[in-house]
Amino acid sequence: MNANQLQIIRDWVQTFADGFRDAAGELPWVVAEKLVHMQRVATNMRELAQDLEWPAEQIHLAEALGWLHDTGRFIQYRDFGHFHDPTSANHGFLGADAIAAAPWFAELEETVRYTLETGVRFHNAKTIPPDVPADRLPQLKLIRDADKLDIFRVVAEGLEHDGFQDLISAWPGLAVNDTINPALLQEIQSHRQGDYAHVRSLADFLLLVISWIFALYYEPTRQRVYRDGMFATLARFLPQNPATRPILDEARHLLTHFDEAANVSPAAPSEQDIPC
Repeated sequence: MNANQLQIIRDWVQTFADGFRDAAGELPWVVAEKLVHMQRVATNMRELAQDLEWPAEQIHLAEALGWLHDTGRFIQYRDFGHFHDPTSANHGFLGADAIAAAPWFAELEETVRYTLETGVRFHNAKTIPPDVPADRLPQLKLIRDADKLDIFRVVAEGLEHDGFQDLISAWPGLAVNDTINPALLQEIQSHRQGDYAHVRSLADFLLLVISWIFALYYEPTRQRVYRDGMFATLARFLPQNPATRPILDEARHLLTHFDEAANVSPAAPSEQDIPC
């Protein structure tokens, strides 16, 4: 992807978002926040790809994928009034269909089209489907990292600001206490990942977010989570619990012991960029 194609995609995202404004020209605030999130993830993608020393065309492609990854959220909110995939539609699939219908999409090279479509479709999948072609994996893994990186930052900043009252007010029934759901704890202890369905409290949510560290693929992502203090904030606000200490210790070790062999360029895809 070249710089001109990237600019076309940046402009299209703004035009696409404008199509969801109300009669007063306003976006619902939750949708407007998604647009800001897409911009931040695009920046994450560009900076992470630069850290990885990817070729210029892959850096452009990475930024484009960041801009596009949550386009399905606009359609989801318009049609269902919320962002809960299990009771509406998979926003990754909605977004993949939306970009495939965009006028600029057919003008891209085939490999670029496939990479963008795959990245948008599966950026939010619990795990990467095993049949995704190897040449699409580096960008798909990077968008999954960049998306989580922004969420880490938002959660950490929200905790520091006011204990993340925005989440508490937006999540009906979320308990504000130190209780960890045993089902979530067992899931993370056994599989190093958890399910939103087991989140009952703010403590559960923080533990779930911390578990995402085990799903990060690239060392520059891990470095940022640790260097920028996001992990320290999450760990500090997680209630003290002997059962969660080994999880925190393992996550900290993962963030501070780097494996440069994991940073594989899209020009030479390899299974080495799959984390142990």
